[in-house]
Amino acid sequence: MKISEVVGDGLMSFEAMVRCAVDGMGAMTTRVQIRCDGLSLARYLLARVYGRANILSIHQTVLEKSIKPVGPSPSIIRPIKPMTPSQGMKKAMADTKRAISKKNRKTKAINRVRDAQNQLADINREP
Repeated sequence: MKISEVVGDGLMSFEAMVRCAVDGMGAMTTRVQIRCDGLSLARYLLARVYGRANILSIHQTVLEKSIKPVGPSPSIIRPIKPMTPSQGMKKAMADTKRAISKKNRKTKAINRVRDAQNQLADINREP
């Protein structure tokens, strides 16, 4: 069961980026939080307050996500085990093979373009 189902009042929470323009002071962008029944109603209310053209983005915020502290996840970066010499040699050979095949593909593509340019030049030279 979600915490919003227990303590919530049935309203959804939305966060929006809006542009606030003040005469003589220019404009600035700020985040605004609003609670209402749905996305379309939130968009309508923000348009009435800030103007339709001043709503830059809007998205729903979830209560469960705001409770947890935001920090780097330890599962994203995994430690890399050192390779054995034979594994290093295999990786080096695979990398070299990949680099050679990439170079060959590039050379073939350049040659195809050159051949097509030569054919076009031959067609234009013929009287």
